[in-house]
Amino acid sequence: MAMWQEFFQAMCGFGDLTQIDFSALNNQWANAQNAQMDQQLQSNLQQLSYNPQFNQAYQTYRAQGGPMTREQFAYGWMATAGYSPEGMQRWRQSESYNQHREQSAWQGMRAAEDQRRQAQADNSAHYAHNQSIAGMNLMNQAPYATPVGPQVLPYTLPSGWHFGPNGERYYVDPQGQYYFVDQANNHYPIQQQSNFPFH
Repeated sequence: MAMWQEFFQAMCGFGDLTQIDFSALNNQWANAQNAQMDQQLQSNLQQLSYNPQFNQAYQTYRAQGGPMTREQFAYGWMATAGYSPEGMQRWRQSESYNQHREQSAWQGMRAAEDQRRQAQADNSAHYAHNQSIAGMNLMNQAPYATPVGPQVLPYTLPSGWHFGPNGERYYVDPQGQYYFVDQANNHYPIQQQSNFPFH
């Protein structure tokens, strides 16, 4: 049975998906896979014990001072088709491929962790910004985008002329529209930017 089928079958038994212990489910599946692989390995080792070519090769290996146990040698025998040149080449290719996939998986995990960190940092920055805006609103102030950069101004100014904290001139018309006024008396409409500086 494929992994997704086991997972789906396990999922169907639960009414509330938030109560599923996915770690336990994964560990259970991994343990079953490992047990199945161990059983297959033991079966293969048992079969090799009756193989005269394997027995002769292992005796020769040990006589030459080889340090591997019978089980280790048998694993290598199975992985490399009897330590044949073609088998060794396939094994090296397989190892290289597996290492590449493992490295790619680690890089993917690091990228996901970086994205999570960035999302948390963005969330914290947005929270701090929202708290700042809320504080300004409690003082009847808001940030406005002006030609000289963001300015915090009271949003309840009556119509008429007003001056900013650095001597900037503003005009509020009778409809409540704010204008930044430059030294040449040009009027630039400005808007309250409740989401400033985030878009």
